[in-house]
Amino acid sequence: MIHLLSTKQLEPHQKELLLNAGFGLVERDFISIVPLQFHLNEIPKNLIFTSKNAVKVVLKQPEISEFKKKKVFAVGEKTGKFLREQGFNVTTTAHYGEELAEKIV
Repeated sequence: MIHLLSTKQLEPHQKELLLNAGFGLVERDFISIVPLQFHLNEIPKNLIFTSKNAVKVVLKQPEISEFKKKKVFAVGEKTGKFLREQGFNVTTTAHYGEELAEKIV
């Protein structure tokens, strides 16, 4: 039997698919996200977000209304959707950073 190690807790349907396919599974939340506080003297005119966690950190900034006025690029559909739900002006979304770079340049 092949055993898989997941570095995060899987959704029940994901776990079921693997177990039904005959895989052994060990799940642990090995990765933790620790938000860092930051201050920008000037907010750039273009912003790139690579995760929902990054968006959540920016949402706590006192200058959030200024961030929302900027042109935003997102890596990942979920990140782009979350940005739109939060009122950001998402210009371009791509599945991967390299793909986003090609669209921007």
